[in-house]
Amino acid sequence: MSPNVRPSRCLPALLLLAASTAWAQGPNPPPREPYSLGIGDIVEVVVLNEPDFCTIPPGLEIGPDGRIGLPSIGWIVAEGRTCEEAAQLIAQRLRDMKVLLDPQVLVRVSQYRAVKVNVIGAVRMPGSFVHRPGMDVRDAIALAGGLLLDEGTAAASRLRARVIHADGRSEVIKVNDVLEGTGPAPELLPGDTLVFELEATVSVLGYVAHPGFYKVQDGTRLSGAIALAGGVGVGTAGVEVGDLRRVVVNRADGTKLEVDLQRVLSGQGADDPIVSPGDVVYVPQFVQEASILGYVQSPGRYPFRDGDRVTDLLAQAKGALTGAPQGDLTRAVLARSDGTVRTLDLTKSLAGQGTDESNPRLTPGDTVTVPETQNRVIVSGYVKTPGYYDFHPDDTVRSAVGQAGGVIPNSGSESAVRVRHTDGTEVTLDLGKENPPLRPGDDVTVPFTRHKVTVVGYVTSPGLYEWEKGDTVVDMIAAASGPVLSRDTMGFGTEKGNPTRAILARQANGQYEITNLDLARFYKGGDRSQNPEAQPGDIILVPRKAYVDYERILRDILIIPSLVNAFGGRL
Repeated sequence: MSPNVRPSRCLPALLLLAASTAWAQGPNPPPREPYSLGIGDIVEVVVLNEPDFCTIPPGLEIGPDGRIGLPSIGWIVAEGRTCEEAAQLIAQRLRDMKVLLDPQVLVRVSQYRAVKVNVIGAVRMPGSFVHRPGMDVRDAIALAGGLLLDEGTAAASRLRARVIHADGRSEVIKVNDVLEGTGPAPELLPGDTLVFELEATVSVLGYVAHPGFYKVQDGTRLSGAIALAGGVGVGTAGVEVGDLRRVVVNRADGTKLEVDLQRVLSGQGADDPIVSPGDVVYVPQFVQEASILGYVQSPGRYPFRDGDRVTDLLAQAKGALTGAPQGDLTRAVLARSDGTVRTLDLTKSLAGQGTDESNPRLTPGDTVTVPETQNRVIVSGYVKTPGYYDFHPDDTVRSAVGQAGGVIPNSGSESAVRVRHTDGTEVTLDLGKENPPLRPGDDVTVPFTRHKVTVVGYVTSPGLYEWEKGDTVVDMIAAASGPVLSRDTMGFGTEKGNPTRAILARQANGQYEITNLDLARFYKGGDRSQNPEAQPGDIILVPRKAYVDYERILRDILIIPSLVNAFGGRL
């Protein structure tokens, strides 16, 4: 295995600041700050340390409905939001849908839409025109070929005019004053829309049979206004091209209303809203598209026909990536436009063994994400080099810990290592006795545990003491502040700990082996056999100086482990 250490999710504040500053820059600067995203902008989304959720350059274009589609969370409305607001919305959606616990999201504009103003209504050449600094209402009228001033139908006194600013504000204009120069001609900003309309009419625009102005009576409803325009447009193949699910009504007072008129007409939605003079109704284009993202050959947005399934969309994307990295078709994610999310195993369907449930039909706005195959394992906790490591078929828990540099001495546990599998199951094992094989994506965690030695008897501070590799019996006695120098025995004299004797109890094969140590031979002659290295779990007893009752010592030593367990290691 070769290490591929994944960076920390929590980047330093300075690094985040540098990243956000860099992402605020685009190929051409925005026309004003703060910049509001709009239809036609191409945005890039990065979720730090989560490549499966990042867009692929050049990014995603904000569609006519103001939305973009993202893996696992489906469609979100980006129009009218700043990059920071869009990033916050994406992060919140990832948390709410329990896709990621703490996502760090950055959004930037990789390509700005053409900066234009729109002139619609009673003008000779309605359309979009390139914005110039200082442009006002008179300039826009001139670019649109002038007003339709016909004494029989549309005298200037009967025209209503207003500016719908890109930020949603609406401003009423007195047409006569503008034309005669007796009143101000408001300046237009990039993205503004200038509307000229007849009194008692509504504008019905977009993908309808006959866009234009239509007189309305009191109580005329939205469906009736669209009917006046001939209903939704019909394409060359007889297919409706207007989308009644996403009708937009821009009110004369500047408010905006989005209506799923298709649900309303089928009796499943709210009431059919009433339109008022001056309202602008827009029917967007019906586009039956779905997106496929992630580890596929050609990610993107593709049209589909009624009856197409997820594997048909995969075929349009030329299949999953092979080699390194590799797309994992067993964990494909389908995010519906209604917010529901499902995980699909597409391998069975591609082999002809799937069902309608495992390979569902597509609906407009669906997003399919193919994640990367998990050909790695993670080793974390108290090992020398935690991180991600390439998986090989013969990998075991012990070999993975070895690749991570092994357990940190006197910090990591070798007797309670945890393995969490990708299916959510967990197992705790003794690394010294068990060594099961690993699976791709497994998470091996070595928990914290301090090795200790028990020092009791006639020492100044009996108790449990942390063991370090190389510590000897004398070192552990010193940690307990050495043999007791004097102990009052309630009027029966004093007792002292023997500085030259020690009893070592070491467990082997389930039983304690007792060794009587003559420390005087170590102190005087350097006999290391009388001062052996301690091991985790040892029990060292310093006897009384005057007398040694070995039978009692043995009995007391055998009681110590149960006392340690009873008090949770606090003795």
